Amino acid sequence: MEATNDSRRQQNHAAEASNRPKSRDLATNGNTPQQTGQTSHARGRRFETRRARSETPCKAATPARQQRRWRPRRQSTFRPQVREALARLRDERLVAIVPQLGTFVTLISPRTVADAEFVREALECAAIARAVSRIGHEELEEPQWNLAAQEQARVSGNERAFDRLDEELHRRLCDSSGHSIAWALSRRANGHLDRIRRLSLPDPGYLSEMLAEHGHIVAAVATGDASTAETALREHLRMVASSLPRLQELHPDYFE
Repeated sequence: MEATNDSRRQQNHAAEASNRPKSRDLATNGNTPQQTGQTSHARGRRFETRRARSETPCKAATPARQQRRWRPRRQSTFRPQVREALARLRDERLVAIVPQLGTFVTLISPRTVADAEFVREALECAAIARAVSRIGHEELEEPQWNLAAQEQARVSGNERAFDRLDEELHRRLCDSSGHSIAWALSRRANGHLDRIRRLSLPDPGYLSEMLAEHGHIVAAVATGDASTAETALREHLRMVASSLPRLQELHPDYFE
C-alpha cells in the first residue's frame, strides 16, 4: 500500500514538472552564454563582410578598343555626388554615358584635343601677357623654385612629380594675371591634353625639352618681355598637340 502511494506521488511530481513553464533567461533569450557569444560573433562577421563588399568596386568590363565601363560601388551613399561628377566628365567629353548600358571612358579624339589646345592657348596666353605687368620680384621666387624642383624630378626620373610641378607652374602664372578664373576654365579643357602629355612623359628627352621651354617662359616674364613670354608659352602649348601623330602610331587602341 505504501509502495503504491509512493509511486503515485512520484507520478504527480513528474506531471507538475512537465506542466510548469520553462524559465528563460531574458538576457540571453533562451540561449546559453556560449551560444549568445557565438551569435554576436557571427553577426559581426556578417556585418564586416557586407561592408567589405560595399567598399569593393565591381570589376570593370573591357569592351573592344580599351573602352572601360564604370560602375559605382554598391550600397553607396554618395550617388548624387557621383552623378554630378559623371555629368561634368560627360560635358568635358571624357566619358560617355549610354542609358541602360553603362558609363564608358572615351577614346582620345584628335579633334577634341585640338579644341582643348585652342581654349587653353587663348586663356593662358592672354593671362601671361597680363601677368608680366603685374608680377614682382618676390612673386618670381615661386616659379624659379618650381623650375629647380622640375630639374630634380627630371634627374631622378620622377615623371609623376614633374607632371605635378608642370601643372603648378602654369597655374601660378595664370593666377599672377589677377584673373584666377583663367586657370579654372583652362583646367576644365585640359583633361584631353593631360592624356596626351602623360603618354609622352616616358619618351626620352621629353622632360628635358619641357623643362627648357618652361625656363624660357619664366625668363621672359622675369625680364618683363610680354611679347616673348606669350610667344614662348604659345609654342610650348602647341608642342603637346604636335605629338599626336607619333602617339597614334605607338598607341592606336587609345585613339578613335
